[in-house]
Amino acid sequence: MLEAILGWVGTAGSLVAYVLLVRGHLGARSRIYLGTNAIAATFAGTASVMYGAWPSAASNFVWVIMSLYPAINDMRREAAHRRLAEAEATEPATTVTAPVVVSVPAVTASVPVVTAVLPVVANL
Repeated sequence: MLEAILGWVGTAGSLVAYVLLVRGHLGARSRIYLGTNAIAATFAGTASVMYGAWPSAASNFVWVIMSLYPAINDMRREAAHRRLAEAEATEPATTVTAPVVVSVPAVTASVPVVTAVLPVVANL
């Protein structure tokens, strides 16, 4: 009885997540979508193991990994951005120096143009 409940809850969870994705209520990388898929696949995979349906169990547990991988990467990236922002906030303020003004003498005479002589390559 437990395997049937886990299987149906897992299947329903996957379908609900997919419908919400297709209708635009969830993004493909949203934590809700990825988490729902991971939990649903865990339930369905566990039910498959209890039934002895090993190919189905394997595919569901692969689905769990596929759902968790982007979620974990996103959390790592957010943590790195947060650490960078904290480090920038604690750095001492840099001092701004006055701009340097350089005077360039005006050119009144004509400037000679130098061109490079390129060898002419004949088509062979």
